[in-house]
Amino acid sequence: MLSEAAESFFHLDGRFARGVVYLLFLPGRLTRSFLLGRRASQVPPLRFYLFITLVYFLSLPLRTTLEMPELPAGDLQQGLKELPQDIVVADNSEEAEDLSDFIAGLQEGMTNERGESLRLPTRDEVIELVLFYGPKVLFVLLPLLALSTRVLFWRSGFAYLEHLVVALHIGAFYFTFLLFAGGWVGLLELIWSPLAGLAQALAFTYAALYVPLLFAEVFRKGIWGTLWRTGVLFTAAFCIFLVVVVSFSVVLVSQLQLDG
Repeated sequence: MLSEAAESFFHLDGRFARGVVYLLFLPGRLTRSFLLGRRASQVPPLRFYLFITLVYFLSLPLRTTLEMPELPAGDLQQGLKELPQDIVVADNSEEAEDLSDFIAGLQEGMTNERGESLRLPTRDEVIELVLFYGPKVLFVLLPLLALSTRVLFWRSGFAYLEHLVVALHIGAFYFTFLLFAGGWVGLLELIWSPLAGLAQALAFTYAALYVPLLFAEVFRKGIWGTLWRTGVLFTAAFCIFLVVVVSFSVVLVSQLQLDG
């Protein structure tokens, strides 16, 4: 019953497999084809994106790369107390006293408003927050990305909803990339570590170049026109990323204080 429901909602068939191949290895080809009206052979962009993100977020608990380090007693303040108090940086130097004072200050200051000691977040707590807030953040960022490309490529002739298709395919690519890249790099690590390192470097270089390659294919601008627009978009995206990281950190600390 569940498989039938999934199939009826996502229409997973050969179109999905072809879409993943085009999305990963032919930047912008799938998007431009959809925008030009050749849609019968494609999974609708929203369904495509929803399925990819669903698989990604459901896979988070299984991804060992998200393991969080635990302090000996599971308590940040206790872990700091176990650090040596007379660390010597240099003989008879003031740096050793400053470092000891710094550690002592940390030991006394890592408490919440009720005076209870804070602890490092566990892996499950981080995953729970990512699962809860991640989709909401993405559904806000994708329309912003579409609006940004609408402004940067305003002479392309595409309407806002068509730019939203571009944003959905970009998001789907990066989630698909994250799903597959870690697995392949891990497999190569078992075969030969230097080969895994090279593959990882090439994969992330390709991921960084993917957006300008997609823009060049979809909007058919010259190389310099594509590059400066991509630079503006990446700068804005980095600023938004910092805001999201800071906001997530505040939420995480607040959650730990409430649970403490």
